[in-house]
Amino acid sequence: MSYAALCDHGVACGCGSKSVATLRRKEALSDLAEKHRGFFFSLLPVTSAAFAKAEEVFGRVDVLFFNTPSAKDQRTFKVFSQKLEAKLGADVMFGSMPTPHVTQHIMSTALILGATGATGRQLLRELLSSNEWSKVGEYGRRVTPEADLPQNRGKLEQKTIDFENLEAAGLKDGRWDVVFVTLGTTRAQAGSAELFEKIDREYVVNACKAAKTNDPAHQQRVVYLSSSGVNPSSPFLYLRSKGLTELAIAGLGYSDPIVFRPALFKGTQRAGTRLVETMLGYVTGAASHFTSNAEIHVAVLAKAMMKAGILGSSGLPPAAGATKAGQEASWFTLIGNKGALFLGQE
Repeated sequence: MSYAALCDHGVACGCGSKSVATLRRKEALSDLAEKHRGFFFSLLPVTSAAFAKAEEVFGRVDVLFFNTPSAKDQRTFKVFSQKLEAKLGADVMFGSMPTPHVTQHIMSTALILGATGATGRQLLRELLSSNEWSKVGEYGRRVTPEADLPQNRGKLEQKTIDFENLEAAGLKDGRWDVVFVTLGTTRAQAGSAELFEKIDREYVVNACKAAKTNDPAHQQRVVYLSSSGVNPSSPFLYLRSKGLTELAIAGLGYSDPIVFRPALFKGTQRAGTRLVETMLGYVTGAASHFTSNAEIHVAVLAKAMMKAGILGSSGLPPAAGATKAGQEASWFTLIGNKGALFLGQE
């Protein structure tokens, strides 16, 4: 997210990798640049032309902060900002500038891959109902039918894509701040082991790679839904594929890869629930009274994933039990079922 900050006394920052600051004191720029490494600061006059230039350089202006103590200046800027808000689609906020510590978790755009699955459907609803996101993209082999979408879908961008031709999908064009991945399948659904690995790993990894921008200053986060018990060296196809997918995504260069390994899903609402799943549901339902590693409702899991996408690894509370996992050049933050339950019910 880009910030245009209008300040009297030189306290300005952004929560993403880009920031536009309009300051009254030119000497404050060097102090800010030294204090907040990774942010870009510019001295701009309060004019439409200045913000047009800011939009050109930084891609967009999402939020305007204005904290002058003068009531007269505030009234003047309010008129100006209304015109700017209509032109750029930016939000205008008055008050003190936030610090990086406070605003670090804020993101503006989210992409979800696999929104038609059990967890993906819930996650899409969470993203659309949250004020954290200015734009939500749903890209996949198929997208949610309009009749199944919630009323608050104004910020939704849907696109059917061909995973065999991701170059034509334009995944990079959205400059997504957080990429959520709930895409996956089973061997039975895929029809063969080869097709399973193609869909469950190749499509997932390639799509994440295609969604990563080429801008080194754009800090992107990826949140991947895996499974409990995965291991890249497992003799079992499903667990091995998920484990290899985790490592592959973590090695793509995202600034903050986060992986969820939940237990058995509850509330999937499949049209034809399988007998084995029903029997396991009874078992895990009983076991959930004694352990937090037995099951999780997909609605709770979706909330947990969105919260992790907002907070990022550094902002996760200790109770989430997040740990560092992976291997050299493919490290990621791991959240188990207990942590997902905590985040989704907090």
